[in-house]
Amino acid sequence: RWKVPSENFVYADVDGNIGWQATGLAPVRKGWHGLLPVPGDGRFEWQGFLKLDDLPRTFNPAAHFIATANHNILPKGYTKELGYEWGSPTRFERIVEVLSTPDRKFTVDGFDGLQHDVVSLPARRLVRLLAAAQGMSDELRPWIERLTHWDAAIGRDSSPAALYELWLGKLPAAVFKPKLPEASWQILSDFISTDKLLNVLEAASPRWLDNAEARDAALFQALGEAVEEARQKMGPNPETWRWGSLHTTPFHHPLAIDDERKKLFDLPTVERGGDNDTINVGAGPGFAAVHGASFREVLDVGDWDRSVAINVPGQSGEPGSPHYGDLLPLWAGERSFPFLFSRERVEQASPERLVLTPRPLSGRP
Repeated sequence: RWKVPSENFVYADVDGNIGWQATGLAPVRKGWHGLLPVPGDGRFEWQGFLKLDDLPRTFNPAAHFIATANHNILPKGYTKELGYEWGSPTRFERIVEVLSTPDRKFTVDGFDGLQHDVVSLPARRLVRLLAAAQGMSDELRPWIERLTHWDAAIGRDSSPAALYELWLGKLPAAVFKPKLPEASWQILSDFISTDKLLNVLEAASPRWLDNAEARDAALFQALGEAVEEARQKMGPNPETWRWGSLHTTPFHHPLAIDDERKKLFDLPTVERGGDNDTINVGAGPGFAAVHGASFREVLDVGDWDRSVAINVPGQSGEPGSPHYGDLLPLWAGERSFPFLFSRERVEQASPERLVLTPRPLSGRP
């Protein structure tokens, strides 16, 4: 019965079954794809919607787990047209990597940690290219070693992660800008994905790079520029560089228009790990982490009272309430609270009870 918006529904039950079902209204088009405008003369009307049975699903797959992470979820060979714009598969691939570890035990704590995972698969690939690049200068050698000895975790306290993110931001200009007119670069520069960048670099694509030497030169050029920017933003000592000092999530309320209201409505800015390519997403314009998960939950269908969850910033939307921002420290610290289910456990854990008593209608007792 679910119609809009279209969603990935994943589920599990107490009998040990797991499943996934794509749901929503997907129009049936005859002879066209919906990617471009068409005449409104009746020739291009929708022919109803796909039935639920026509939408992709899976039930108890052989992998023993199901994962979605905004990537292309269409099964291989599926021919129905559900959409064309998908996120990068890198977050999904990292989930699969972790869950496919031999002898891994699936626990609440393990899944809670997985949701906060900040290992970047694109970082691994880029650093691998850097390690193999030829012609490094003595000046760049210590910075290359700093990255090639790094574990590719975009931690908020990580110095190599800060350098990597600045380097990643410089690479598109080093690779693509020389081959584009300035006007085109101004339009396209904000739309070059990490996947596109990696594919071009790994293939040393002749469309953008004359040869492998040109590819390596672009890697070194961008890294040199990143080092200079890191010094400007974080000081001369790389041991004090931290990704979290650049990558923050503000909690600014739109009604906080003066100092008095800011004290009431705004909450502290939080340093964040992760980036757009990590399971724990923290993305946004510049280095702002304004896109990501504000709510998470891990549900134990074998013992519901062992479930955990987190929300941000608090349990109350009322400024001035002690619960207005009471979950922010947990969320910022990548921790969760017990997500209790049974009445007994809820009663035991409840420090307060809020009673809402409706006012009698006028003229009635």
